[in-house]
Amino acid sequence: MNLSPRTNELLFLLLAIVIGILAAMGTLGFLALIEVGQWRLWPGDGHFMARALAAPWWLRILIPVLGGLVVGPVIAFLAPEARGPGVPEVIESAALLDGNIPSRRALLKALCTGLTIATGGSVGREGPVVALGAAIGSFMTRLFRFSTGKGRICLACGAAAGFAATFNTPISGALFTIEIILANLEIDYVGHIIIAAIVAVLISRQFFGDFPTFTVASFGFHHSSEFLIYLALGVLAGLLAIVFTRGIHVVDTVFRNLPLPEWLKPALGGLGLGILAATIPEVLGVGYWSINMSLAGEITLAGAILLLFAKYLATVLCLGSGMSGGIIGPSLFLGAMLGTILALAVNQIFPGMNLISTDYALVGMGALLSGTTLGPITAIMIIFELSNSHEITAPAMVACIASFLVVKYLYGYSVYETKLLRRGVRISRGKEVYL
Repeated sequence: MNLSPRTNELLFLLLAIVIGILAAMGTLGFLALIEVGQWRLWPGDGHFMARALAAPWWLRILIPVLGGLVVGPVIAFLAPEARGPGVPEVIESAALLDGNIPSRRALLKALCTGLTIATGGSVGREGPVVALGAAIGSFMTRLFRFSTGKGRICLACGAAAGFAATFNTPISGALFTIEIILANLEIDYVGHIIIAAIVAVLISRQFFGDFPTFTVASFGFHHSSEFLIYLALGVLAGLLAIVFTRGIHVVDTVFRNLPLPEWLKPALGGLGLGILAATIPEVLGVGYWSINMSLAGEITLAGAILLLFAKYLATVLCLGSGMSGGIIGPSLFLGAMLGTILALAVNQIFPGMNLISTDYALVGMGALLSGTTLGPITAIMIIFELSNSHEITAPAMVACIASFLVVKYLYGYSVYETKLLRRGVRISRGKEVYL
């Protein structure tokens, strides 16, 4: 039956809504997998970090090792592409594969990351949900035999919905997909991506309520001289983002060259993580508990320095050893600690400044995210959505753009592009593709 172009476009819009619903349900299932795994593996009551803090030191070593032993064979024998962050595969699919992502690959990625986080892996949870949402959109493309252009839009709708449902940030979810995954999008279909993200957030709020991922205090901007400090924060965040990206690359190279079976290497990374967690349990998991502590102003200068170095080491060990997981969660953690360190250090050197460390922790989260992903617009918007404050816009822009420029001109690639380069795929901001 031949339908009019207007009817076809209406049906395509309805399909974007369906993709948003399915991606949200997939995200909820993935988060439930993590919750169940943490509940069964870690003794005690309360949230994950309360259980980890109460666990004996030997158990904080044993559980990450067991997680590596379970995840390692799955990645080595069934899904080698599940190693590390999952967003690069989505970028590659959008740029090179006409938006096609095998459903099996996305499901195994979600399973591996869920088990990694449940056993304490220091990785983010956004990579698999973006990949899972994108796979749902890709499935719809194959089901309805869409053209390449609409196939990429379906992929983008699913990716945006997964991101938005994870962080409860619909605008950031859409911008993440537009800026980082596609980068060159027909304006006619931006609405489809935004609608998919909004629908996914509405679905997730039915289960989790209308609460932000992080507890953010009111933001205050007290003096124009603070712009210089936010600029310094952005520069430092850019440098840290380069060190973070390079650290993952170096550790990955070291583990790949080890004369051990590939399936055993994640367990070795889990052992390194466990040794760290025996004395610093805050490195376990995604790290949202510690981020909320920094946003509440409950972390000292010494504590923030310790957590920054420990989380950095834990994350590069996990991702470098071949575990599966995202990069955004650890980036937000490191950014929060960096902002806290800068504010408290300035207060010690210049007591009259009276900087609010919680403000700098929040802006630091966006600045480091901007540096690692080379997505400054997404980073600015996610901080705005988390804080719901217009006052944060200018400081966030200064820090995020500064971080972006430092990484762009001193290193040149995001953490996602770096992973693709290792596989011989060069994608320049989603526009120029080389093999």
